[in-house]
Amino acid sequence: MLYYNTRWVCTSIVPRCLPTAKPAGILMKVESIRMIKTLILVLKSIAVGAASLVPGVSGGTMAIILGIYDELLGAISRYFRNIRENTIFLAAFGIGAALGILLLADLVSRLFEIYQLPMIYVYWMYLGQCTCAV
Repeated sequence: MLYYNTRWVCTSIVPRCLPTAKPAGILMKVESIRMIKTLILVLKSIAVGAASLVPGVSGGTMAIILGIYDELLGAISRYFRNIRENTIFLAAFGIGAALGILLLADLVSRLFEIYQLPMIYVYWMYLGQCTCAV
């Protein structure tokens, strides 16, 4: 069995000092959970980047729907309190958003060409909303 963080502890029952340690499997589970959370963040940010391509759909709105908006604002506003974690979070988000834009830009462009009439309605509806908001 692999061990990490080995310390020597003397017990009152046994007169000699015995090593106590935690198995390395626990550390591996924590790291794999962290990797899975980062992968899920990248997938969610791909959706945010893809939503930014569609007129009338905000990336911020998609971030709220996916539940990462609060974490994103927290990582930006409290960046210097925990630089390492916030840098990892913002880098994963930025990579995912860039991938979403780069990988899905051609698909969205083709959808605009194929479904031209419905997209014109969506575009004019978006312009109407912007005009009414002003």
